[in-house]
Amino acid sequence: MKIRLTVLCLLLAALAASAASAPFARLAVNERAVRERVEAAPTLDERPDLDVLVLYEGHTLSLRGGRAQHRVQRLVKLYAQWPQDQLGELRLHYDEGFQTLTVIASRTWHPDGSFIDSPVNAYNVVTPRGLDRSVDHLGIRELVLTRIALEPGATIWLDYVLEDRAPGPLPFQARLFPQGDWPVAEMEIVADGVAAEVVNPPDGLLVLPEPAREGGRLVWRLTDLPARPGEAAGRLGDQIPWIVFSAAGDWDELAGALDDRLAAAAEDAGELAARLDALDAETPFVSDREALQAWLDLAGERTALLRFDPWRFTPAPRTAARALETATATPMERCALLAACCNLRGLEWQLILPSATAALPELPVLAALDDPLLQVSGVSANGGDLILDPAAGSLRGAERLVNGRPYLIFDDLGFRQRVEPRPADRITLRAHWDLVAGTAKAEGSLAGPLAATRDITDPEAAVRRWAEGWCDSAEVTDVAIFAAGDGLDFRVELAAPLPEAGERGYVDLSLPGPPAVDLSGLRPAGMRPERSHCRAVLFRDAAEIHLDWTLRLPEGRSLLTAGDAGEGADGARFTLAREAGDGRLEVDYRLEWDARAVAPGAYPEFRRLVLTAFDPAARRVVLGPAAE
Repeated sequence: MKIRLTVLCLLLAALAASAASAPFARLAVNERAVRERVEAAPTLDERPDLDVLVLYEGHTLSLRGGRAQHRVQRLVKLYAQWPQDQLGELRLHYDEGFQTLTVIASRTWHPDGSFIDSPVNAYNVVTPRGLDRSVDHLGIRELVLTRIALEPGATIWLDYVLEDRAPGPLPFQARLFPQGDWPVAEMEIVADGVAAEVVNPPDGLLVLPEPAREGGRLVWRLTDLPARPGEAAGRLGDQIPWIVFSAAGDWDELAGALDDRLAAAAEDAGELAARLDALDAETPFVSDREALQAWLDLAGERTALLRFDPWRFTPAPRTAARALETATATPMERCALLAACCNLRGLEWQLILPSATAALPELPVLAALDDPLLQVSGVSANGGDLILDPAAGSLRGAERLVNGRPYLIFDDLGFRQRVEPRPADRITLRAHWDLVAGTAKAEGSLAGPLAATRDITDPEAAVRRWAEGWCDSAEVTDVAIFAAGDGLDFRVELAAPLPEAGERGYVDLSLPGPPAVDLSGLRPAGMRPERSHCRAVLFRDAAEIHLDWTLRLPEGRSLLTAGDAGEGADGARFTLAREAGDGRLEVDYRLEWDARAVAPGAYPEFRRLVLTAFDPAARRVVLGPAAE
């Protein structure tokens, strides 16, 4: 308790400091402007559709002599009861080794116009969740600020500054998403002395403008920003626009610094050599691949993963020996541990920095990167490379590196950005069903990211289960699976007799649909625009599905089936064509959709098209009673 009180006293001293005397960046919003916005805000009766509205949000990022400063001002009005829990507590993190966090104002305005400031016991400094297990990361702190007197009609005002006391370990960099959980009436973003770049995802509906230049500063003034999509699938950076700020010269400089630090951390292996010798003695490895998986398992068992962005990279990762000693590691430190294993066994490795989104910004910023990977050369069965994912503990071939996202890899010429195009998911099927002989066969192909990422541990069993759903009495007689580039091909043969006729003599068939289709990405049609205004995504990737059916029909039965079908929606197309003659029926089924945004207004139509395409009724075939 004594330590806690000391911390609170220091914090109160900072709170009492005058904003005018502190060297903080000046924003346009002062106390009088705050009051004016509070008074002018729409009332609860005027906006019954709202839950929360951000009346004003301001960000000023400045850089002087390598020292960064980020001032944030935010004015938020509550219009409903339920968001109080979400807004009632704010967590702000900082590194006390070189940063200072100062809260200038934390105030709640009552509906009647009076206000109350947050009391002393509303401020608590803690260790962030997940880092309390590592004694070497206790300098990363988190201020927990509890808001008080919240109720519908109340307005929250927050003004704080995060600034460097000295230049950080790496050049300053930051990422900002203007869209948040709630709509924003007015936003101002200022970059002073630091380069900035707007990243507008190609599939996003909202496009941020380029900044204005005012007195050497970059300024964005935005109004009526919708909330970010609460119901959309996929990565946030692929759905809504963002702004990066960076003082690093280029990706070579930043990524090269990380590579140098990784190499240095891997040099001190400590007791790792003895552990590897013990592994070798316990279970002699028949291949390098088996050894690499054992090293991944060792890293996962001996180190708890520290996942606290952006410190998952740690500007100066601890040595492999220290990670083992403390039984904790960030993803970058697990890379160091595995790189040390490679060094001890004479294997060549390369650091890979994959992008977290489909587009990597020109300006270097760590927040744009996913967990680091390690590529080990010449260790696969055919002499190729293998990719280690230390955070996930997984091992895969280099041809399945990052599923189409760009990445940085270090070679003799330095870091180079590479982009592996992400193809469309492709499902093709050619099937023949002889309803006279009661036999059927089909050849199909699953290719693209769907085939590469789907967890089909036993593809033969998966194809067999699909074929057994052909009809009630189907019995599979043969299944064959073939590897094919970025996917797999399959062939299946089965006994599939003509189903029994119903009471009136009709035979009702439903041709099997495409295999390995997951509709879990389908979202409800009636999403609330204020909570999911930006976009709604069906599946992550573009897709092309083509099914080609040929049926041999029994003599004496008429064909009573629906006609052709064709529908189109925003980003999707579905066609179904039937052609009958000479005792045969040809069915051509095609469905395509784009990996793109769908506006909420267009989403119900888009969803209806997809459900129609996957409805068994779309593939229904009805045969009339047998002729007397």
